[in-house]
Amino acid sequence: MPSVPPEPLADELFISTPPPVPRKILRVTQAVPLGVKGGKIALNVENMGERIFALEKIKWIAVVKISTPGERPFLLIDLLVDDPGAPAAPTVQEAVIRTLRLSSTHFNPHKLVAGVQAPLEAFKIFTSGLLDLSKAKPFPDMESVQLKKIAAYRSIDEYENSLLSA
Repeated sequence: MPSVPPEPLADELFISTPPPVPRKILRVTQAVPLGVKGGKIALNVENMGERIFALEKIKWIAVVKISTPGERPFLLIDLLVDDPGAPAAPTVQEAVIRTLRLSSTHFNPHKLVAGVQAPLEAFKIFTSGLLDLSKAKPFPDMESVQLKKIAAYRSIDEYENSLLSA
């Protein structure tokens, strides 16, 4: 007589596979700041020209130093419109995080902050003003955004991976 397999437990009937984790994608729009006034920033946006953007729409502000070996280091400011730390809906396969990216290689902070001689001080006043007006969260931390201890990365890819894993 053939042996009868034991009855499975109810939990064994359903193999539980976790839902796929949504992949985060960073959608970068390059921009050059032209000025800040009344809670808004004027930008020269890549492929769009001059635009006005309400700072209250910014969720996070990232300020980092990119120090690629053999190249001149520069500062990067990301004005993140979407929160990279927010959980995506379970039905979403890709979570898009939009950012306006400002690079110190493309603008002079002296033109945005009158009466300040030192470039780093002008940059500090500019980024601190953006943070205050937007009420955004700092990335990776407040010290970096206020240029007290700037987070440094060897490449933009390394920085972006750190941002997307936040």
